[in-house]
Amino acid sequence: MRASSHFLSKTGVIAASCLLGTAPLMAQNAAPAGANSGLAWTTFKGDFSRTGSSAANVRLPLSLQWRFSSEAPARTYPTSALVLGAPGQQRVFFAAGRNVYALDTQTGQQIWRSPTFNSSVITPITALSGEGGDLILAAQQGGRLAALRATDGGRAWEGDAQSTINNAGPIVVNTPRGQRILTAVNSGRIVAFNLNGTVDPEWKASLGRTSPSTPMALSSDGSLLFIGGSNSRLYVIDIQKGTVAYTIQLRGTSLVSPVVAGDQVITSSGRRLASYRVAGGSAAWTFDTAGLLIASPAVAKDAAGKNVLYVGTRDGSFYALDEAGKQIWKTDVGVGITGTPLALPTMVLVGTSNGLFLALDRTNGKVLWEYRLKTERAVEQPTTPQADIGQANIGQANIGEANIGEEGAPPVDATQTEPQTRIWSVSAAPSVVNGQLFLLGDNAALYGFTTRSFDALPPRVIEPSLAVPDDRNKISSLLLSPATPPVPGQGPIYFAAQMEDTGSGIDPASIQANLDNVAIAPDAVDFRSGTGILTLTLLDPAKGGTTLSDGLRNLTITARDYAGNQLRYSIGFQIDNTAPPPVSTEPETPAQEDLPVDNGGDMGGDGGGGDGGGGGEF
Repeated sequence: MRASSHFLSKTGVIAASCLLGTAPLMAQNAAPAGANSGLAWTTFKGDFSRTGSSAANVRLPLSLQWRFSSEAPARTYPTSALVLGAPGQQRVFFAAGRNVYALDTQTGQQIWRSPTFNSSVITPITALSGEGGDLILAAQQGGRLAALRATDGGRAWEGDAQSTINNAGPIVVNTPRGQRILTAVNSGRIVAFNLNGTVDPEWKASLGRTSPSTPMALSSDGSLLFIGGSNSRLYVIDIQKGTVAYTIQLRGTSLVSPVVAGDQVITSSGRRLASYRVAGGSAAWTFDTAGLLIASPAVAKDAAGKNVLYVGTRDGSFYALDEAGKQIWKTDVGVGITGTPLALPTMVLVGTSNGLFLALDRTNGKVLWEYRLKTERAVEQPTTPQADIGQANIGQANIGEANIGEEGAPPVDATQTEPQTRIWSVSAAPSVVNGQLFLLGDNAALYGFTTRSFDALPPRVIEPSLAVPDDRNKISSLLLSPATPPVPGQGPIYFAAQMEDTGSGIDPASIQANLDNVAIAPDAVDFRSGTGILTLTLLDPAKGGTTLSDGLRNLTITARDYAGNQLRYSIGFQIDNTAPPPVSTEPETPAQEDLPVDNGGDMGGDGGGGDGGGGGEF
């Protein structure tokens, strides 16, 4: 995997030698800007301007080709997988926890895992290519920058930034002294590494006494570097001089990567998007959203050659804005947008807070496709109330490694934890190369999708059950099988099951149900895409239902996946209005006078608790 340069040229086209595996040359004069061609993916959001766009022609439906579950802890992973190599020999690289992984793009098989670092890699990784071959640059939270060989994951070199790294790095720039790798450290310095891992003492840039709060982005010509500070300012660094060219006062601290789109640089903080002119930093426009912005926007050109910005919010709103910051359309997708979007020629792809992967039409915002990633994963949670830091997605300061039980996290007694399964968000930005898409979930699993696989299997129904009143007049669930006894026909009566499709995903609009050949009303059919749970209301006294008559009742469910495969599922259950209700399996709740009383403590004191905390997206 030897190549001349994986960085984008001024025209936005990747060097042909990178794609064809021809003789290597030293990478030089890289100006990584413009649209990504979709033939390789070498940095966060596809280019150093952080546009999050690609010219790759992707067709729906996507199909899951493989899933790779790493051994890393579940936490917020706002990053991009990298893809390098000639077609047919490509590898996908991602960082999770204290390791970097390399997988075969076609099979998802692990090729190598890096040696375990002393601290986590919490910033996006970047590729560097030269005459020695491809390197994967990984900045560790403890302040070390490692260059790993793409061939085997071994360390080519490792340098020390002399301070912790939480948000920014690495990024490759051209200085008067040659190419340098920059990373911003929490002491307020931007450190320049030579290509051999030593620090260049001659190139220095300082943010003063503020620490960086965002990743870095480059202007289209590579001359200016943009980075947010914890003091609510955007710093603009002159790459040639290594000095601050100017700063921009923001309304609040930005926690997500700035995006450079032509002559504008776009930032977000809280609920506000703001655009400034690259030349001088004067304000261009502002736009206030209804919800919290916790992920970086994507920018791509429309059919007329005009830039369009795409961004989602924590409340589930997704926006398209024109170059002047005016709303083109707004869509409510019904679930929080936590991922950084990827803009393709006809669609925008983005992850959500409940583990869905969505495709929206770029022209009108309509949801074209959705896929449940199954991001469920068990983690150790405290049995006493603690701050919920698991998803780390609510736009506060980045906590880095501060997961439960680690430095910087709320104190936890290891004897007071228990495993709990939860659905994890998707915070990462998708990567696309050669008809394949790659997405990292906050469950530390990497998903590989393709547009070329053949999906011949229809959706399926798992663990069907009835929910009926029990002998305590509470709703109890009964798994449906030939051994299920008859149940009374008094309501309410519900049917529930999990539906899944591991290929192209279930189209929610296709789901229909009939009871004894009578269609169940659409408002009585509830499908939750994030969990895959289908609930049917078969009888609801509150809506005029009385009883179901005795006899065998037959329920039929039909649905399609996005590849067009049809599910037709039928199941029967017996109604007998003389049958006793099911016996409750819930334990009895002690009467108030039977509850134990602790006479040794104060009564009526305030209870403890904790507000949710978390780290900002990149």
